Amino acid sequence: MTKTTTMKASLSSLGLAMLIASGSASAIGFKVPGTETTLNVGGYAKLDMIYNDKTVGNNSQANIELTPGSIPIEGTEEGENEIQFNGRESRLWVKTSTPTSLGALKTHLEFDFDTNEGNQVVSNSHGARIRHAYGTLGNVLAGRTWSTFMILDALPETSDFGGPVGATFVRQAQFRYTMPFEGGSFQFAMENAETFVNDVNGKVGVVDDDKMPDFIARINMNNDWGNFAAAALLRKLNIDEGSVNDSATTIALSVGGKLKLQGKDNLKFQLTGGKGVGRYANLATFRDGNVDGNGKLEGMSSVQGFVAYQHWWSENLRSTLAFGYAAADNEEYMGASKTKNVSSIHANLMWNQTKQLRYGLEYIRGDRELESGADGDLNRIMFSARYMF
Repeated sequence: MTKTTTMKASLSSLGLAMLIASGSASAIGFKVPGTETTLNVGGYAKLDMIYNDKTVGNNSQANIELTPGSIPIEGTEEGENEIQFNGRESRLWVKTSTPTSLGALKTHLEFDFDTNEGNQVVSNSHGARIRHAYGTLGNVLAGRTWSTFMILDALPETSDFGGPVGATFVRQAQFRYTMPFEGGSFQFAMENAETFVNDVNGKVGVVDDDKMPDFIARINMNNDWGNFAAAALLRKLNIDEGSVNDSATTIALSVGGKLKLQGKDNLKFQLTGGKGVGRYANLATFRDGNVDGNGKLEGMSSVQGFVAYQHWWSENLRSTLAFGYAAADNEEYMGASKTKNVSSIHANLMWNQTKQLRYGLEYIRGDRELESGADGDLNRIMFSARYMF
């Protein structure tokens, strides 16, 4: 190979690397020089402009996302009429696909900046965090991604990243097998276990004493009318702290999906109930279990769900109205300060100026009630601009 040819090849590789680094490769995908791997880069930059009628304490994440367990109770508000601008939901993903004798081996790495790190004094810095990191080959998925217990197709379109009360919402490490059939699939997964408890002394915390993974089975069905999924969650909660050494087996069920209506209109829904749902729903508003005065661990019962209707006004303009509700069956020994129920309303208007640029205007109301009967609410208006690449 001549020097000229070598130089052209080097410049071509450099140009390709620059295209990939800049995100321009996301629309097509490029082979990594010297390999059979195709690489895609994508993501979006997002601005959220938020007005809260109350300040949600020092929890910066609750001030920008509807966090049901942080809705302030009347008389405990730390302030009123607060605004916040942020770009924390912005994200970047990298996907690869490599041909093998067993089919395409695919990976997905994704990051965003939605953490509690940093402040608004100078640079508004926020650290990057892993959202997804997994690989697939054939019917097997291994790594960190959305829980198999989640029904992603049921989640409505909202500017608020927290979404409606009543939704399951968790990403974690797992090993999943998918068995497709005509019109759907069965899925079976072992996922990371983490027991999240209240004890009789009012202590709240994560207990790293788990001895078994969480087991999930799910069926997905797709048809002309939409899609539907049903999932079952089996957990073995465990605690070994001081004089308390106990375990509890819990079971929960979830159903949800999307129904196609006239035109592009649709109705989305989800209903989840059982014991030990805790950290799988409502951003961990409720706990997985409780420890009574005798040191016995028992799963906590809860029920939650939402329904959301989306109407398309035109090809690029649509609105979603979503209502969510969740309630816990708190034991009397837990005290009157525990959250009894939470609810939310989301109403928005979304407009795509281009396929890659979306603007959103959304009103959110959240309500929370304690076992004592004390309650509180939060009203939020947010405007968002999302630039996809």
